[in-house]
Amino acid sequence: MDRFVFSVISLLCVTFIVLGCGCKKDEAPMKSFRSFNTALKQKNWEEVWDLLSLKSKKAFAEEGYKRMKEIIESMPPEMRKKKVDSLDVTHAQLLDMEPKQFFLYVMKKTESSQDFFSEELDPEISKTIINGDKAVLYIKGKNEYVNMVLENGVWKIEFEEE
Repeated sequence: MDRFVFSVISLLCVTFIVLGCGCKKDEAPMKSFRSFNTALKQKNWEEVWDLLSLKSKKAFAEEGYKRMKEIIESMPPEMRKKKVDSLDVTHAQLLDMEPKQFFLYVMKKTESSQDFFSEELDPEISKTIINGDKAVLYIKGKNEYVNMVLENGVWKIEFEEE
């Protein structure tokens, strides 16, 4: 009888642990999402970059970074010089930066003029749906959501392609 009671208690403990882990599974994407928002608020650009998915970083490297370089190249020389000079870097140095370096440098140099910090950076999430290594966090009261992907055990923000 003692062996039976011990087996039942063991089984219940394992069940509670498994069910407990299942509940906390929904919290993992939220934790990364909160970390991302905190990094934005604190203007911790290294952490912001680290919390972007590989796909988002690749899209930035291939599209966003490329577009920014094209915009800089298309500016009239005097305007380009003024803009680039405000970054305390030469035009050639700016264009030679790797995407991550470019992102970190430009965000740091322009953070005081960025207006997106006036937006709510910590919206309430109404629902989280996890499907394997992908998650969608729905923002309460808005028709918006955040895509996330699990990479090497860490949930990352994944921006949609436009």
